[in-house]
Amino acid sequence: MTEIKPFKFSIDPVGAKAIREERERQQRIEKEKERVFKARSVPKTHNKPFALQKSSRVLCEPNKIILASEKRAIKRANFEKEVTKRRLEAERVEKERQEKALAERNAEIDAEMKALQFHKKSNASPAQVHQFLHKPTVAIKQSEVELCTPQSPHLLTSSRVRSLQMA
Repeated sequence: MTEIKPFKFSIDPVGAKAIREERERQQRIEKEKERVFKARSVPKTHNKPFALQKSSRVLCEPNKIILASEKRAIKRANFEKEVTKRRLEAERVEKERQEKALAERNAEIDAEMKALQFHKKSNASPAQVHQFLHKPTVAIKQSEVELCTPQSPHLLTSSRVRSLQMA
């Protein structure tokens, strides 16, 4: 008994050859279509070709250019003026304060001087005052010790040692 098997065209050698030939034919037709070049027409937006027209604008128009560095320089100059003004004001205030303090100190000294003149007589005896005012001055004499010459241990050490040995 025979079983009926469904027939497949691709399994059959003759059918496989026919399929291969059909595929090759389709590829040739596609390649032919790709080889043929056909330019597209000009779009409707380009009906009028470009034409030069004389410009109505001035060719050279000077424009004032302000650089960021110039703006920064102006800001810096203004800042420095303000700083100088503040510094001068602070100096003036400090000077006035010092003058006021000096005037107060002078007034205190004047008051002390008047108080001292008012109390001319002191509790100290004239001998004590005389001894305090007329002490002998300290005699300053020249040193008898020989002065040394300072030398740095890090500067020209080897040549210094040689010069000391030769001397």
